[in-house]
Amino acid sequence: MQKLLLILVIIGATTCSFKNTSKLDNATLKAMDTFLTEAASNEFSGEQGFIKFLSLQDGKTNNAFLTARNKRFGVSNQILVDVLIELQYREGFREKAYKCPAGVWTIAFGHTGKKVKEYQKSGEKISYPVALELLQDDLYSKLLQVKKKFPKLNAQKQLAVAMLGHNVGVSKIKKGTKLFKYLNRTKSVKHSKLKRQWKKWSTYKNKRGKRVQSTNLLRARTFEVNLFNNKTAELDKNSNNVIKGLQKKLNREISSD
Repeated sequence: MQKLLLILVIIGATTCSFKNTSKLDNATLKAMDTFLTEAASNEFSGEQGFIKFLSLQDGKTNNAFLTARNKRFGVSNQILVDVLIELQYREGFREKAYKCPAGVWTIAFGHTGKKVKEYQKSGEKISYPVALELLQDDLYSKLLQVKKKFPKLNAQKQLAVAMLGHNVGVSKIKKGTKLFKYLNRTKSVKHSKLKRQWKKWSTYKNKRGKRVQSTNLLRARTFEVNLFNNKTAELDKNSNNVIKGLQKKLNREISSD
């Protein structure tokens, strides 16, 4: 797997080795923990969470893990890996229940379902594996809605729409909109036209009530439309950039320790 080789090259260039996680030196573990708990946009439950995040990309060691799950989503292991990397990066991880700006109790990778109440009451931290399961459950629930609404789409296209629905709500993709019409067509739609419609979901209202473009939302919408049109090279590039970015931040933390 090319992605695995790239990850090994990246890791090999750092001051730490992930080959035997139990023998990482204390300075490295401390630096990793500092980075992962203080990074505002990407918190992955300490050093073990980061190691699990990277190891998830190894299709050999995690083949059984992925195969058991891609039966639910109906896509290849490679596509599922790309999707999970993107969602983890996009949502960010919080190991303790907290109230989001909208006042909703949240935990893990943006989970707001029933599970969050348990952690809210107990004050316990959620583990990385459980958080990853919740993320997939949340995505799958959106996928089921999409399957009912857009049954003509294949599994990968439905997953792309589910990712959009995970962010904005599947019910928001209403009849009468161009995107709804495009998704219900039996013939393929030009990538540029789809991208234009997807881009409409990348704005938000600022404090003045003016609708402005969000760089993060535009990035998310670009990933989804690439997934919809099976542009695998772009999906892999996105995953590699996420990993490289995390690794660079980790290296800086290690160097400054």
